[in-house]
Amino acid sequence: MFGAIGAADHPGGGRVHDGPGAAGTSWASDRLPGAARVTFHAALNIFGANVVAAHSALELAFAVLHLAGAALAAWAACLAALRFFRARDLLVPAFAVAIAR
Repeated sequence: MFGAIGAADHPGGGRVHDGPGAAGTSWASDRLPGAARVTFHAALNIFGANVVAAHSALELAFAVLHLAGAALAAWAACLAALRFFRARDLLVPAFAVAIAR
C-alpha cells in the first residue's frame, strides 16, 4: 500500500512527530526569526525595493529609489494610524483603512 494508509501500517507510522519545540517552546517561536525575514523580503519585493536580489549596479540604484518610496509609504501608514482617532474629518481614517487593505 502507498500513501498515509501504508505508512500507518509500519511500526511507528501512526505516531505524530512532536517537533523541535516539544520541550516547552512552540514551533512558532522557533520559526519567527526566519518568517520575519521572509516577510520583510516579500514586502521589499512588493515595492520593487529588494536590494538583496539586485544583480547589477543599475538594479541596485532602482532598488534604492524604490526603498525610499517604501519608507515613505510606511511612514504615511504610521502617521495615518496615529491620527486615526484624533482626526475630526473622515478623510484620514479612510486613508488609514485604504492603506491597511
